Amino acid sequence: GVPEASVWVKNVGAAKIAPLDRIDVFFGPSGDFLRIPYGTDGTCVAPCWYETLENSTDWSPTSTLRVTIKSTDNLASGTTYYLKVVTPNGTLDSKYLTV
Repeated sequence: GVPEASVWVKNVGAAKIAPLDRIDVFFGPSGDFLRIPYGTDGTCVAPCWYETLENSTDWSPTSTLRVTIKSTDNLASGTTYYLKVVTPNGTLDSKYLTV
């Protein structure tokens, strides 16, 4: 496994989402997940997450944000992980993923 996961989150709303550093990201094995602190870029020390805008200069409607989560442990093959992303205005989504 690797100690990193990337997910893509699309803004399907009607307003720009900001500030990006106020997004809450929760991640970890199902039933054992944590709030992951924000890191400004790929040099942050795990556990942390950072963002990359894929097709825009801000997270405006229809834009996609890549969220990269750096874990302190390698992700284990066959393990189900929980991911939850909460925007500063309270909109949220969550998914279970299996590596």
